[in-house]
Order: sequence, then structure tokens, then C-alpha cells
Amino acid sequence: MINRILGLDYGDRRIGVALSDGLGLTAQPYPFIPSDEHAIDRIQSLVIEYDVAEIVVGLPKHLDGRQSEKAAMVRNGQSGYINIPNVQSCFEMSDYQPLQLPER
Repeated sequence: MINRILGLDYGDRRIGVALSDGLGLTAQPYPFIPSDEHAIDRIQSLVIEYDVAEIVVGLPKHLDGRQSEKAAMVRNGQSGYINIPNVQSCFEMSDYQPLQLPER
């Protein structure tokens, strides 16, 4: 068994979470965490419960490839959860764009 990787996708209202399996081969979605004053405590609990060794934080980018304002906030550490002791953290640029439904 190896230590797991925790993937986080920061949002204004909630934080998307994915957790790797014990072998580090796949990742499964985990229930989101509300983006509130308790978010860091909840993330730290997941780190302890699942023996997480690394946190990968998604950084949203604009369609033209530029870093978004939200990505700059996360990169500057203003989200707080990227500084958990004894856990490596890294950033990954995200190409994901929310689905936009046509107006009716």
C-alpha cells in the first residue's frame, strides 16, 4: 500500500475532491467540501484518515491558456489548504471548463 494522492479543485462555494486508491492507480470522486471556515480542518481530516502524501490542486485557466484570477489566488496561498504540514502540494493547470447549457 502506498500513500494516497488527494486532488482538490477550489471553488467559491465548494471544493471538489478526488482521492487516489491505495495503489495510486486510479482516483475516485469524493463528496465536495464546502468552501467555508472549516474547509482546512476537513481537508486535514482526510489527509490523516486516508494517509495522504500529496495534494494536487487544480488551477483553472482561461480558454486562451492564461492563468485565471482564481488560479492566482490559489497559487498565492490565499486558500490556505495548500500549506498542510508533512504533505507535499503541487499545482496542475486545469483545462476543464464547466458545461454551459444553451439559453431557452
